Amino acid sequence: MKENARWKNNMKFDCEVVQDLYVIYEENELSPNVRARVDEHLQSCSTCRKI
Repeated sequence: MKENARWKNNMKFDCEVVQDLYVIYEENELSPNVRARVDEHLQSCSTCRKI
């Protein structure tokens, strides 16, 4: 999977990005860097934890 350039910088993921990536996250198909950012977002966002 080719990662979008906006995911490679140090900005936090917003809910839309995390929700778009969630299926791939669940299938463990994300790069370690992207997976860590999704994990970080999920730790701080109760809305996304509910998906």
